[in-house]
Amino acid sequence: SPGLMRGAATTKMVNVSNQLLQDSAIDIEGYLTKAFAKRLGRITNADFTVGLGSGSSQPNGTVTAATAGPTSETTLLVSYDDLVELEHSVDPDYRQGAKFMFSDAVLKQIKKLKDSQGHPLWVSGVASNAPDTILGYQYVINQDMPAVASGNALGLFGALDNYLIRDVKDLAIVRLNERY
Repeated sequence: SPGLMRGAATTKMVNVSNQLLQDSAIDIEGYLTKAFAKRLGRITNADFTVGLGSGSSQPNGTVTAATAGPTSETTLLVSYDDLVELEHSVDPDYRQGAKFMFSDAVLKQIKKLKDSQGHPLWVSGVASNAPDTILGYQYVINQDMPAVASGNALGLFGALDNYLIRDVKDLAIVRLNERY
């Protein structure tokens, strides 16, 4: 793979013998394709989440580009009020189908929160045969989201399915049979 963001980020080269490709009981080529796709996705996710944008070799990340919404008032904890502020920072017309996005550490804190009546904000979908929700909205875990700290966005909220990424750099998969 050629240089992708962060300078020359690649999935790195993996040497696989022809014998292994031909004689293996499992589909090595298919396995490597999935492993490379996952690795490349993790490499690019950081840039698409918190990339610095213009003036850098990174794209403008979703957190960096966010123009509205509150930031954390505390350095360690997420509060019920923080989530309500985040939800209501989005116009009601655009909340249909909206989801939260935050790190697993933030989800852990949210699972411990309760509303004013003592009910947990996080609702397990197992009991209702539906996805897990917070304030009635589904959520997505993204480990590249910033940590909860004063001045940081605790997460994102919106119609994440409508967020599109245009990556115009070429992607190349090269198989070098002759080299080794």
